[in-house]
Amino acid sequence: RLTGMHNRRNGRRLRAIVDGLNDHRETFRLVVLGDLTDRGTIREYKEARDALSKYRGPVVVVPGNHDVTSPARLGMGFSRPAYERFMLYGYSLTGETPPCAIECEGYRLLLLDSSAHGEKGTLFARGRIGHEQLAWLASELADQRPTVVAMHHYPERVNPTLAVEDAEELMRVCARDHVTIINGHRHR
Repeated sequence: RLTGMHNRRNGRRLRAIVDGLNDHRETFRLVVLGDLTDRGTIREYKEARDALSKYRGPVVVVPGNHDVTSPARLGMGFSRPAYERFMLYGYSLTGETPPCAIECEGYRLLLLDSSAHGEKGTLFARGRIGHEQLAWLASELADQRPTVVAMHHYPERVNPTLAVEDAEELMRVCARDHVTIINGHRHR
């Protein structure tokens, strides 16, 4: 989480990280793996957007469970208004909305939305990729170029409470030599 419980220190830490990245000779693509906010409030989104917009390189963002929840539920259930705030503030940094493919030098970056969108049966902080994104991902991975798949939730059931509910299907689709999966959800 970048802002975390309306804690201004976290916003200052994020700005310090962005300043440090801007001091590098090289420009990196910054991939934020969800939980831009703690409670999905406009205040938190504005603080995160203000900090990340100072990064001189490209930024891409995927939604986390805290980004798409109501302030009262703290990451434990989908909220359409919170998701719409994420669309307005989170994606305004990049203009890219998952699922999407971004061409990078030497590899492709595939962004997935694992936030489950309030599908019945999705519990606690779990996510879901869903049939449509899995079909899109399978077609994208037919290309044998090195590929990084970025998502928020755990792709495997190492921690079943925090994993995507369709982890087995996801891992089956991604079981190729040229695929690396990166995920967030650890609040680090």
